[in-house]
Amino acid sequence: MLALRNVSKYYGDFCALKEINLELTHGVYGLLAPNGAGKTTLIKLLVTLLRPTTGEILYDGQPIVQLDERYRELVGYLPQQFGYYKHYNPRQYLMYIAALKGIGKTAAKGRIEELLQLVALEGAANKKMKTFSGGMIQRVGIAQAMLGDPQLLILDEPTAGLDPKERVRFRNLLSELARDRIVILSTHIVSDVESIASEIIMIKDRRILYQETVEALCSKLEGQVFETLIDYAAAPQFRRDVLSLSEKQEQGMLRIRFLSTQRSDPSWQPVRPQLEDLFLDVFRDEEAGGGQ
Repeated sequence: MLALRNVSKYYGDFCALKEINLELTHGVYGLLAPNGAGKTTLIKLLVTLLRPTTGEILYDGQPIVQLDERYRELVGYLPQQFGYYKHYNPRQYLMYIAALKGIGKTAAKGRIEELLQLVALEGAANKKMKTFSGGMIQRVGIAQAMLGDPQLLILDEPTAGLDPKERVRFRNLLSELARDRIVILSTHIVSDVESIASEIIMIKDRRILYQETVEALCSKLEGQVFETLIDYAAAPQFRRDVLSLSEKQEQGMLRIRFLSTQRSDPSWQPVRPQLEDLFLDVFRDEEAGGGQ
């Protein structure tokens, strides 16, 4: 189990994270917040690139600062942009990373073949990575993060730039990996975590706002999400009265999905809340930027 106890991080007078308390066991955890809200700072704390200003992080009850190298051997990390050599093929690149991690050559060869199969790259193992799509590169990134068979896999914005097919494959892979380890997926793309996350961790104002299942979070908006058709001329005033969640043209009118605390018109059709609805509601007044 991974636990954070009253963890705060300051950069001088600026507070990047404040009094973070979390407990994580096996499964996929979606770390969800707008850009600049502190997701990357939290990840850097978990992979020991930063140390907390106050509080402590524990793995199986032991402080990770005391476990030191033993803890880092348990961690697999895929940053937003990882360095790779475009003239290497995946097999060469993974052998290089294995050497950096201190994995013996014989053990590395066997493990690399397992991982190439796991990420469906066995057919491209000898092709130079400069010819790869974004999704294939990300699968190489997953493979390098998995080299030491980590118990804690941390992925920072891993699906940015992937096409829909690659994103589905990526989500399926994460679900498989999470059966016997902790997987933390940091993203601002709600759909990437809604279907696979055991729990969603939502950060607001540098604190943990929620750590709950998708179902529990969506239930917070039960009876408040509606759809209706309106004339285009009425749209500006309508948007001022409610929170517009999505809009599309239909039958020469505008179909709006929106949030309202009361149903004031019988033409409003109640619809099932989604995680993105809650995200837009929670962060309706926030703008990206500024944070770590």
